[in-house]
Amino acid sequence: MLSLIRIALPSDSKVLIEEGEQISENSPLYKSNDEKILYEIPLAKLLKIKPERIVRFLRRKIGESVAKGDILAEKKGWLSSLSIRSPFDAEIKELDVKKGLLLLSHKKKQPEIKISLPIAGKVKKITASHIEIEVKGTSIEGRKGAGKEQMGKLLYISDERFHPADFDAEVEGRIVFLKIAPREVIAKLDVLGAKGLISTELPDSIDFSALEVEREAAVKLIKETDKTVWLKPSENLLIIMESS
Repeated sequence: MLSLIRIALPSDSKVLIEEGEQISENSPLYKSNDEKILYEIPLAKLLKIKPERIVRFLRRKIGESVAKGDILAEKKGWLSSLSIRSPFDAEIKELDVKKGLLLLSHKKKQPEIKISLPIAGKVKKITASHIEIEVKGTSIEGRKGAGKEQMGKLLYISDERFHPADFDAEVEGRIVFLKIAPREVIAKLDVLGAKGLISTELPDSIDFSALEVEREAAVKLIKETDKTVWLKPSENLLIIMESS
């Protein structure tokens, strides 16, 4: 069975694949080495004026690119003048006249990072915000998710084991399926190095990679133990991978 997965693209990333391309396991999808950050300049405070008056002293337009050292705002007097200059190359994003702030968008250089997919698939669609890839596997939609994406082998633990003391090193590196998962059990799984959790009953606001699924899905998951699964909590999705 084929499933369609969506990979989010950060802004300013460079896509390294093409639509229709068959990609192999661990093929790089995109690279990114810039991070955009917003920088606030308190113009009203620096120029010693009321916030609503900063428009009068602005020397650049919203959306304009500026270089390091360019004058952003200036207040001239009879005997002297006060200039506010850009601390780096940036783009003027917004002017907040209520707080007297000028917001600059600045690219912060980061070490180049290449993002890859741990499985093979076919690139179906590339947009400015995401990549869609078709992979061999069965998708199961969940009700709610928590934590980050994880991939690992599924381990089913029966209902008889529900106390933290019942769990040992066998859960390390595995995505564990429990029908009921109280907080104390989730904490124990985290300590033992489990990668994630699937359950039909999850507590609210947990700090662990997990997905809550319907009871009908639980019947199927019991039969899939030891298969590789991809846990995607942000999309409320679980993919049971097929062997190559």
